[in-house]
Amino acid sequence: MDNKELFIFTNLLLLLGALAGPLLRRSPSRSSYTASAFTLLAGICGLFLSFNILSTGKCLSLKFPNLIPWISFSFFLDGLAAFFLLVISLLAVVISIYSIGYNSEFYKRGVGLLGLGINLFLLSMIGVVSADNALVFLIFWEMMTLFSYLLVVYECEKEESVKAGLIYIIMAHAGTAFIIAGFLFLYRWSGSFDFAVFRTSASNLSGGLKDLLFGLFLLGFGMKAGIVPLHIWLPRAHPAAPSSVSALMSGVMIKVAIYGLVRMVMDLLGGGSLWWGVTVLAIASASAVLGVLYALVEHDLKRLLAYHSVENIGIILMGVGASMVFVSVGAHGPAGVALVAGLFHTLNHALFKGLLFLGAGSVVYSTHIKNIEELGGLVKKMPWTALFFLVGAVSICGLPPFNGFVSEWITFQGLLMGFGHLDGSVKVFLPVVAVVLGFSSALAASCFVKAFGMTFLALPRSEHARHAVEVPLSMRLSMGILAALCFLLGVMPQYMLSLTGGVVSTLLHTEVSFGSGYGWLTLAPLQLKLSGFSPLGVFLIVLAFTGGLFIALGIPYRKALFGETWGCGIPALVPRMEYTATAFSKPFIIIFRDLYKTTEDVERIASPAPLQPHFIRIRRHRESAGHIFERYLYEPLIQAVMNISNKVKILQPGSIHLYLLYIFITLIVLLFWAK
Repeated sequence: MDNKELFIFTNLLLLLGALAGPLLRRSPSRSSYTASAFTLLAGICGLFLSFNILSTGKCLSLKFPNLIPWISFSFFLDGLAAFFLLVISLLAVVISIYSIGYNSEFYKRGVGLLGLGINLFLLSMIGVVSADNALVFLIFWEMMTLFSYLLVVYECEKEESVKAGLIYIIMAHAGTAFIIAGFLFLYRWSGSFDFAVFRTSASNLSGGLKDLLFGLFLLGFGMKAGIVPLHIWLPRAHPAAPSSVSALMSGVMIKVAIYGLVRMVMDLLGGGSLWWGVTVLAIASASAVLGVLYALVEHDLKRLLAYHSVENIGIILMGVGASMVFVSVGAHGPAGVALVAGLFHTLNHALFKGLLFLGAGSVVYSTHIKNIEELGGLVKKMPWTALFFLVGAVSICGLPPFNGFVSEWITFQGLLMGFGHLDGSVKVFLPVVAVVLGFSSALAASCFVKAFGMTFLALPRSEHARHAVEVPLSMRLSMGILAALCFLLGVMPQYMLSLTGGVVSTLLHTEVSFGSGYGWLTLAPLQLKLSGFSPLGVFLIVLAFTGGLFIALGIPYRKALFGETWGCGIPALVPRMEYTATAFSKPFIIIFRDLYKTTEDVERIASPAPLQPHFIRIRRHRESAGHIFERYLYEPLIQAVMNISNKVKILQPGSIHLYLLYIFITLIVLLFWAK
């Protein structure tokens, strides 16, 4: 089967999977299994197709008859599109396996609609990354928005889901408006909607028009990616959707927006001024730090993970922004390394964030609780889920020997090249961004100490947590696949980095390769002679040290003794004695009080003793963090829109005669305009 047949077959399987759900709706289990089977097969075909293109470098071009006037249904898969197809296909395979067990939660509410939405959602994302025409791109982009919105509001009886869906669809369409404006400007200049024509005519664009196009595409794709301050939909939509959908939205959909930005700005427009890259780096730094700071004070497990998506989009854009800076000054070698870092972190984030959302979904599946204050003790009830969640947590914190460390290390390398290739203030700015990256990684480690500790360790803090059980095999298997990939890409990332380097080499017309005189043991950008390290060597050293320590202490040969946990003389430990998530977050709230703008809800009871009226007992204390962008940006904006709407409302008094007058005046104006 050649690449064209694989591409058609992949999309056909997704269509069949979408139809299987509604057609077999009378049997929920059969509907779910059939839809998942088609998704699995489509994902496998997509993996074969993407690896074929990435390994051989042969592009796929496909054109269908024009079914709609003015729209050329042409598709093109080069290395960049194939890389993102790989990300989509990987998550499709894993989600299809996970859904076999997870979908049983939705048998009573029509699981066929869930299968329909997921398959069409995947189909639309493949259409976005493979479209070779602006109008086809917009059709699939809007399909992606529509189906993701329907999946967000899938549990429409919940007010949270409906509100999240409303905010998401408004923000998504606002972003689409900016993208449409950019395409219309390009069409006005080139006379075509084909990307190939955009690419050839971009060199003739004036500097001002290119700057305008960059701003439009940054706003349009940044809205979908969830960059600060356009991120407000993301922490609402991801927790509201089913967990399998959350994994797709966070692991894949926001990366499709990264694809759009790289395709339009770095490929079609060919890069641009220095300030383009500096702007992207500034936004990336703000997204990385603010995303993790807001995650630190969240107690909803899925919302906490959603804020970390904002953080990791910032890390990805650090690589992309640094690459744009280097391209603008003609330093193509460092630009290639920085872009490899951004793309490789895109893949890594899809893996470990998909794993974390599936782990959170497993916790919710077993306990029906998302608030980590009510969890605890799940490591004994759900040991496999706890292990896989821990792997995802270590990966997202950028710690060896997992994949997050590799991509963040390469990102550091890319950012620190600024001293050798830049001048002026920008020379200092890139190392400052590297410091921001280190700061956000440290905060992420603190956040996941809280997330894992409060969810899985200590004693259960609710009846739901006490009666939790391990999730079905299919859910554990899907998490195990992602955990294994996180480890594999952390220990032996060279093969995937070589494929990513090939993508970047084609895009930037420069050679990017990783390796050293020690072959596959050491990782370093060859042509730039930067510092290197051995992921596998680090793992072997840690393994040898740990094994030697166990042998030295004689742990394998010592009989284990079990007893009650020492509680400082207290007869029995109870959950009320545990350190809470609120207490863990309190130091950060104090330090960043101006950012959080917290509100407290305290219920006090006076002491019953008549001689102790000033001794107060606190029965309940709740503290919630505000969001500065909502308070100082979006709330005033909404209020201004409402005020304008109320004033304009006088134009709609309900009189048919006045409406006819409006039509008559408009007709006269148009006639004079046409004349």
